[in-house]
Amino acid sequence: MANRSIKLGAFHGGINDNTDARDIGEEEIAEGVDVAVNHVGRLGVIGGVGGVVHSSLTSADIEPLKGSGIFYYSTDRDKAGLENSEDWLVIYDKDGKVHYFCRAKGGGTPSLDTNRQNVWLEHTEKDKAQPNFFLADGILRYSDGNYDKASPNQVSQYVDNLLFSRSTSQSSYDVSSVRVLNEPSLTAGSGENYSSIVSGMTITGTGIPENTVVQSVDTSADPDTLTMTNGASAAGTSDLTFSLNNIVTRQAWVTGSQELKSFSELGKTLTLNDSQAEGPDDSELGNGLGNLVLSYWTGEGEDNGNWNGSFEYAASPMYHQGGVGPITMFDGVTNFHNDLVAFQLHITLTNSISATTHPFGDDRINGVRVWFRSHGADKWHKLKDFEMKKGGKHRWEVYDGATNKAYGIFNGSISNPVLTATDTDPDPDIVESYKETTMSFTITNSASGFTGRKGFIRVWGVYNEPQWLNTFNGNAIDLGATSQAYTMTVTTPAVGTREFRVELLDESFNVLVKSAKTDILITDTGATPPPNYNDNTDSS
Repeated sequence: MANRSIKLGAFHGGINDNTDARDIGEEEIAEGVDVAVNHVGRLGVIGGVGGVVHSSLTSADIEPLKGSGIFYYSTDRDKAGLENSEDWLVIYDKDGKVHYFCRAKGGGTPSLDTNRQNVWLEHTEKDKAQPNFFLADGILRYSDGNYDKASPNQVSQYVDNLLFSRSTSQSSYDVSSVRVLNEPSLTAGSGENYSSIVSGMTITGTGIPENTVVQSVDTSADPDTLTMTNGASAAGTSDLTFSLNNIVTRQAWVTGSQELKSFSELGKTLTLNDSQAEGPDDSELGNGLGNLVLSYWTGEGEDNGNWNGSFEYAASPMYHQGGVGPITMFDGVTNFHNDLVAFQLHITLTNSISATTHPFGDDRINGVRVWFRSHGADKWHKLKDFEMKKGGKHRWEVYDGATNKAYGIFNGSISNPVLTATDTDPDPDIVESYKETTMSFTITNSASGFTGRKGFIRVWGVYNEPQWLNTFNGNAIDLGATSQAYTMTVTTPAVGTREFRVELLDESFNVLVKSAKTDILITDTGATPPPNYNDNTDSS
């Protein structure tokens, strides 16, 4: 439903607390504390130089800017980030700072949010600013109406991002005694302790809101207690599961520049890595936080892909609500000739990174867009969007340049395919033309990094090639199997010495390994080719 804008241009009628708020005049206000209404079209703060904000806001020494710099709004998150409604009073003072006072929705004593006290204006004439505030989708934006270059536009909002989600360890609790719930704290029940719980774990269970995360754990108390990011509605004796399925947890009020920056402006480096033989090692990843490494490799001996030529690559930060920052180029160029190519993005972390530290230093960034273009061309094309929460269907995984560089590099073989004889005569094996028979072969792989991965088998040489095998014994093709014998039903081709080959492909249909080309003699028995299915005939 579309919104309608209402222009409020006059308040000089003063406060009218006698008439219903819906019936007051356009120039009147229903309620106001320490506001000046003597100027048409302007709400100001009573006082000026040497003035003091309302007596209940004594937690900070603030000298408000006379005639402007005050804004009031409400949010569905409180000062602690919990899902409670909160009223906010934003005040700009003559020292160039923006202060956030908050109180529970509908009343209460205001308090200062010291975490969001923002030093905004850096130029010397801070008292000549004209702060303008705008609220949309729970995000506060403000700027200087004087358009001073030293006072960039700012944004203040609550971020709720669980970055680099992956499947990892979890702890489940099923207790018979009641846990004590004092939102947002949870006290362990009898016989229950939180020694295996760490900050950043996601909590699921009855009465636990979605995306509830452990903020802190206190095991020094008896019983153990923890603090959650959301207030649960019930705890009781219900089962709770704590899962550490994300690397970075960002759930907090943040303030910063509105500017959509590039990775180069954020101080990050972008590197290409040829991962055909092995993935990037520690020296190639470096020891910086939030740098990007784009790995690439081609299929095994592929010559039927669409990548042909010399290409350059770049990346842009993806911001919340669809914003995309400027482009920063990766170093280096790739050269392909009719190849199938796979790409993998690495975002570097450090051993000392905090679980609440965003690797790019801007909490609004929730993804990376990778671009490509022909070498020397003007136009960039989108290659892939990498979102930082789940990372797509294959999710994010932790990568160690010292121990994981050989992960995913196939180390094995496919035995030569064998066809079962189709002649019933007891003479030596004879494979007849256009007969249904069984092909058998064995795939071995001793490499690490394939556990849980599923792929495909493709067979060449049979009638109506290629023929695919997507499942075996009711299960998907397991790329992590160290040794697996396969059988599949095939139809033999026409008469002659025919060449057969088996290929193993990964999730992206890149060829991991091929068998040797195997020649098999097909004899003539007078059989005619099986009919081909025509999907345009007798269809409905």
